[in-house]
Amino acid sequence: MEALQKTKELIARKVLPEGTEVLRKLQGGTVSELYLLGIQGSPRYVIKSNVPEVIASEASFLEFYYGAELLPKLLYRDAENQYLVYHYVRGEVLNNVGNKRSVLESVVLHFINQYKEISPLEGWGWRDEPVSTWEQFITTRVNEAKKTVAGHLDTRDDELVDLLVKDSTMNWSKTAYLLHGDCGVHNFLIEHGELSGIIDPTPVIGPPLYDLLYAFCSSPEDLTVETIMHCSGLMEFKSNLTTGELYREVSIILYIRLATCLRHHPEDFSEYKQAWAHWKGKLEGRST
Repeated sequence: MEALQKTKELIARKVLPEGTEVLRKLQGGTVSELYLLGIQGSPRYVIKSNVPEVIASEASFLEFYYGAELLPKLLYRDAENQYLVYHYVRGEVLNNVGNKRSVLESVVLHFINQYKEISPLEGWGWRDEPVSTWEQFITTRVNEAKKTVAGHLDTRDDELVDLLVKDSTMNWSKTAYLLHGDCGVHNFLIEHGELSGIIDPTPVIGPPLYDLLYAFCSSPEDLTVETIMHCSGLMEFKSNLTTGELYREVSIILYIRLATCLRHHPEDFSEYKQAWAHWKGKLEGRST
């Protein structure tokens, strides 16, 4: 992306104010290109490019939740969905967010609890590639994870997770919500030890509990019963889960996270493997 040229064009079209300039390139995902824009050295905006499907999906999420406290405010997206511009949010992504429980509290109270319903007629799972049921979406994700974790866990764990998915309480959800879909610490902006923003949505249609469990499992620290029980209790979308049902839901998402860890952060796998053993023990009524 020619960020300088795009910035000039947006100034000429009065999307950006006079004096806006490219300050620096930001670290993006594997495909995204991001540049920080500002005026007189002061950060004001971010311009982001990616394939049209990704830009369209992210822009639609930011439009759907425009004004949400922790989301960047969308300023512009081009007609071909080649790039978008949003207002800069202060903070940085940290590998370790510090007080994970406190951060998750903010995620629930100031983000997930603001989720809105969306028609389930659109399908379930990835918004740009929906399937007919939530169980189908989760089953597909678990089957993909199995290919990655093969040889790293007991073979009986595959059978266990299949049973967990079959019995998942989230499969019973009749009300669909538009979720962030990639609501993890890798997309949390932290400033002065507190959550200041959430970026890079990959929209999913499903139950809000999914995003909380995803966030909980997105880093290996503090994967404790106490933290998830506390944070799930703050949700306004009460699912009336029993303790055992919550254990099952956590274990499904944790299993999926094991595969993500092996693909992107293998140095954390031993810690995640210990957490998996801990949660298996909870399912079996053992204290580990």
